[in-house]
Amino acid sequence: MKISLNKGEGTLDIQIPDEKILSVVQGADLPAADHETLKEIIEQGIKRQAPKDIADKKTAVIIPDNTRGWARGDLFVPVIVKTLESL
Repeated sequence: MKISLNKGEGTLDIQIPDEKILSVVQGADLPAADHETLKEIIEQGIKRQAPKDIADKKTAVIIPDNTRGWARGDLFVPVIVKTLESL
């Protein structure tokens, strides 16, 4: 199977023998969401998925990927921290 991965301005093509592939998972093509919607999704996701005893925990490590301009750690890390503090 030939797989093309987006890399920078181009693509990286790799060939994987079919017998080595168990399955292929492909994400859905979704329309872009605005920042406020993404903040709500992050907040609700943390609240739904956080361990029950998270309030007893003392440390969280959050590492934003600032090498990705679209990741917007400056917008989303404060939402993560505020949500964790509220639990």
